Amino acid sequence: REYMPIPQSGSSNGAIYSQTSGLVNFPVSNSGNYYPSSERIFSEKALENSPLDRVLGLTQPGSSWEGHAVQYAYQANNANEVLKIITTSIYSEGISKATTLTFSGYYAGATLYKNKITDEDGNVSYEFKNGQGQVLLVRKELSTTTYADTYYVYNEYDQLAFVISPLASDSFKSSPN
Repeated sequence: REYMPIPQSGSSNGAIYSQTSGLVNFPVSNSGNYYPSSERIFSEKALENSPLDRVLGLTQPGSSWEGHAVQYAYQANNANEVLKIITTSIYSEGISKATTLTFSGYYAGATLYKNKITDEDGNVSYEFKNGQGQVLLVRKELSTTTYADTYYVYNEYDQLAFVISPLASDSFKSSPN
């Protein structure tokens, strides 16, 4: 749990207030002066039971968010799921004169991290990352068969060079030439 900020009546000389310290001024007991007593004054994380300690669910502070957690799932990509887009830059006198995009097929299966995120309202999105942690694709699920894909393309120096919007990605997915 992570608690909302709660002003305290004194500094306690920089000491940390702990639940077991027996202090009358324990921070949560002082929260009624600043937040309604029925309000959830903390966010809560559900962690994966593994050494990775990845977040599986996150509930925000506030009573209205209770039962509306953000859900996370960790997977790998499937074959023919994410287009592989490569940039080629032509330099003259140290200045980039032209950069072209080339479609190089699809990433092989299980070569990208695929994170599924379901927000508080049940909207699903997928984030595909390479081994360097760079986001290559964000896929928003509009319906069970319709997606909005935003591609992120990096140059030969691993710098973000292009962001391809969903409308543009729709046009080249049908015929990537």
